[in-house]
Amino acid sequence: MQAAAAKMWCTSRFFLKWRHIEGGLSGCTPLDVDFLNLSDGAVTYEWNFGDGGQSATTHTSHTFTAAPGEDTQYTVTLTATSVHGCTDTAEVSVQVFAQPDASFVSSGTQLTYPDAEVVFSNTSTAGESAAYYWTFGDGQVSYAQNPGTHTFNSWGTYDITLEVDNGMCSDVATSAVQILAPVPTIGFTGEGTGCAPLTVAFQNESSYARDRKSVV
Repeated sequence: MQAAAAKMWCTSRFFLKWRHIEGGLSGCTPLDVDFLNLSDGAVTYEWNFGDGGQSATTHTSHTFTAAPGEDTQYTVTLTATSVHGCTDTAEVSVQVFAQPDASFVSSGTQLTYPDAEVVFSNTSTAGESAAYYWTFGDGQVSYAQNPGTHTFNSWGTYDITLEVDNGMCSDVATSAVQILAPVPTIGFTGEGTGCAPLTVAFQNESSYARDRKSVV
């Protein structure tokens, strides 16, 4: 009879009253979260943070981490126990995003025009939630994880930037590619025969020359 009375007491008073946990529940590693326990009618508490950590305090704080390149979700559990031994459990999820580490390599950093094709390979470490944004210093951009081959249309020095962003934290890598001006090639066509005065039309077929001077 006493056992039945205790069971009725648990059911009528303590069940369903400890299902409230409040805290900042997503962010980049390391993520510090303060939990506010809004349970009612309990005398002891047991927190399980899903990463092996535990606490027996009423309110608690915990630091969650994510390994490089691995976004991680933890299930935090609060078990409350009444003076009569009744228990109830509340759960909340904590999403921890890995800190991106942006990096990339290129097939060349110094080329001579018109050999101006460069292959860019993304070597970043980031979780699945990461987005990628490339700028090539020539007005062109890419949102691909690996943009592949990029062609520069003129000579000059170009600053290449890769930003890796998961919405919570980001990292940026930069490098420069130098496209050297080509060596000019000289050529022309035109010939004629006849009596003076003789007018001959010459066609300049030189390439990559900035200044031209004709000597007859």
